[in-house]
Amino acid sequence: MAKALSEGVTETAGPTFALHPKVKEAEETLFGIWVAADEAIREIVSILPLARDTKALLSGPPGAGKSVLIEGIGKTYFGGEVIGKVQADPSLTPDDCLYKLDLAKLIRGEDEKVVPRRVVTSRLKWLNEFARANNVLQDAFLGLLSEREVEYRDQKFTSPNFLCLADYNPAELGGEQDLSWPIADRFDALVAIPTLSLLKRVSLTLSKYQGKHLKDLRGSYSNVLTSEEMQSVWDDVEKVTVPQPVSVLTEMLMEAITGCVYDRSRVSTLYKEKCSLGRCAFWNEVCSKIERPASFRATDALVSLGKARAWREKRTEISVDDILFLFPYVLAHRAKVKAQFLLPYGGDTLAFYKKEVNDAYEAKAEVWKRAMGYFYEAFRGNKDAISKIRDMADRDLAVKGLFANFEEHIVEILNELASSKGAFTGKELAEAEEYLKLLSAEKQGVYSPKLAELREKLTLTVDRDSYLRLVLPKLAEMEPNAASVVSGEYHGKKFDADISIEDVRLSFTDSETAERVRRIANNKKEVKPES
Repeated sequence: MAKALSEGVTETAGPTFALHPKVKEAEETLFGIWVAADEAIREIVSILPLARDTKALLSGPPGAGKSVLIEGIGKTYFGGEVIGKVQADPSLTPDDCLYKLDLAKLIRGEDEKVVPRRVVTSRLKWLNEFARANNVLQDAFLGLLSEREVEYRDQKFTSPNFLCLADYNPAELGGEQDLSWPIADRFDALVAIPTLSLLKRVSLTLSKYQGKHLKDLRGSYSNVLTSEEMQSVWDDVEKVTVPQPVSVLTEMLMEAITGCVYDRSRVSTLYKEKCSLGRCAFWNEVCSKIERPASFRATDALVSLGKARAWREKRTEISVDDILFLFPYVLAHRAKVKAQFLLPYGGDTLAFYKKEVNDAYEAKAEVWKRAMGYFYEAFRGNKDAISKIRDMADRDLAVKGLFANFEEHIVEILNELASSKGAFTGKELAEAEEYLKLLSAEKQGVYSPKLAELREKLTLTVDRDSYLRLVLPKLAEMEPNAASVVSGEYHGKKFDADISIEDVRLSFTDSETAERVRRIANNKKEVKPES
């Protein structure tokens, strides 16, 4: 994150929206036949085909229209290309679904040849009733969904870019947990397809039987886009940009919801977090309601689908509104909610996240924006900003995560300096090593009051070689020209006046040099390169 904040966003050519009219036509054609239960479902379903390699779970009871929807997408967006379909059941093996032997060659006595099945080679993949697949088959699909690759012994098959839709009935076999965590995490979004309301059913019945007799609507769809055109759409969608503030706010929101003061990626599954009153400072935050956090794939999904939503609305940048809309669909199948907190929502994980995500953002947005401002200044050596963001970190989990990133930047400097023991007095080196140990312990949830004491008084005295090798590169990041002048003018001298850079105190023997470096650290460009 630090590198991204300091470097900014690289300018790229924006989307052309050349195929936007045809995409809107495909959308109108699809929803002219398939009836969405509400506007939010229509919107998320419209977004799914627009992002490259999207994988989505469609959850709903029998008769909700999942199959009709998938076949409709195949006709309207992919020109009726044959769908690569797997009809899952507990008896299927990877050989049944992913690859097959060329029996004709075997009969002729030729070498064994394995060819990929249609679900591998098709641009639209349909995993029907996928929650019924056994764990071996689910694991076999990991490579296809993640890397677009399937391996059989020493052979590797590559899929083209695709849209994969997996439907299932959550009530049939006990719900979402019939999908293993690794396979569920590969899916970008979960969309619940409910039974239609009375008025929606009346509308659907009239469309099927008023002046005609259509028991099955699947034959009513018409081709609008082709697979080749969808490839061009995917290319264009990826040109949508992600503004830096949106990126940071996205991660802060993710941290506020699924983060923890404990490193849950390392602790045993038997360990129970101390989320109760008095045992954790954030006991009443959303994070205390989450049993299993989301992986970084959730952020990847938010960005990919966020670009698709922006493109659908003919915008060239992702907005915070895109992220807030998509968050529940991206988290519902990934970040497991503790059972007692789902009770007010009737067990509906999507409903839980829709409320909690928006509530968290509304309550915290202004605090996070201020913290981001301090964060930028902290990286420029602003001591007041460092103090403010540290104070905010004690009261907000997302800001704590942001400040931890800054602390890691400090630790990098300390570790590099500590590797040159000749640059320290014995006492200073011991304090530096103790500081690193205590900081590491704090990241594991063990805090020592001495950490704050060391943080305030730690002084590192650097010699000329250490300055040129370790400190100057850090100064060059802040102000390359000024740092170059300092190096050139004082190459042969030692330095010895105390200054402070990003909470690390450095001692120089020359007060004039110290003043120059202080100004560099405070980002004051009064030093100009010599001509």
